[in-house]
Amino acid sequence: MEERTAPRSTRSEGPHGAPISPRHGAPPRHRLLLALAVIILFSEIATFEILMVTPALPEMAAHFRTTDIAWVISIVTLAGATVMPLVGRAADRWGKKRVILILGCAFLAGSLLCATTTSFPLLLAGRAVQGAMVGIVGLSYSLVRDIMPRSYVPVALGMVVTGVGMSAVVGPFVAGFLIDGFGYRGVFWFLVAYMAVLLPLYAALIPESPARSDTRIDYLGSIMFGPAVALGLYGLSRGSEDGWTSPIALALFGGAAVLAVGFVVRQRTAAR
Repeated sequence: MEERTAPRSTRSEGPHGAPISPRHGAPPRHRLLLALAVIILFSEIATFEILMVTPALPEMAAHFRTTDIAWVISIVTLAGATVMPLVGRAADRWGKKRVILILGCAFLAGSLLCATTTSFPLLLAGRAVQGAMVGIVGLSYSLVRDIMPRSYVPVALGMVVTGVGMSAVVGPFVAGFLIDGFGYRGVFWFLVAYMAVLLPLYAALIPESPARSDTRIDYLGSIMFGPAVALGLYGLSRGSEDGWTSPIALALFGGAAVLAVGFVVRQRTAAR
């Protein structure tokens, strides 16, 4: 008697069993929409960490008795510019979801530090850690492209853009309510709660990207770039206050120049 065998399935699945290509079948629509909603909410952090904190700057300046309050915003973008090259290559090498979750944990720690500290330098340190999430929107685009069925990708990317835009509209209003009711710390406690809720949802609902690239990560070059810019900007700030030939301003400009030259040399000589 001839024995029949069932045909083998050609369905390709991600680590959590979610199909990653429309050619091999798609998960239920509600699961796709739920995953997309979590990705959108996570991406909105990039807007919240700037636009929700900006209205709180006057109160923070008075509380910490400082005229350097603009660094609360500047240090986020500087930190983001420093880590973005590292983050992009790490995501290609080890997986976008994994890297995003690590960045989310860092953001949670930075938000908690900002919400509890009474020291302005520690506040800036917490904001620098929050800057790890500056590039989350770009990572979200790449993740959507990798894990969503091909027919869903254009609409999904449009929804991510729309969600980030809506957060830019809603964020300042939410920040105003929190500042009026709880002070500037209310904004940071909101960010703590927001990320604490989203992290487990992201871990449970979002499949890992199957795309991998064995790219080399230039840690040294990336580390030199951000501090070079930061020292230069701080030198401009101190130079305008203390004089352009003051020892502090000259030291800051000198340090920025050394790091900038080192960065250029490193980029020209590092193995590709």
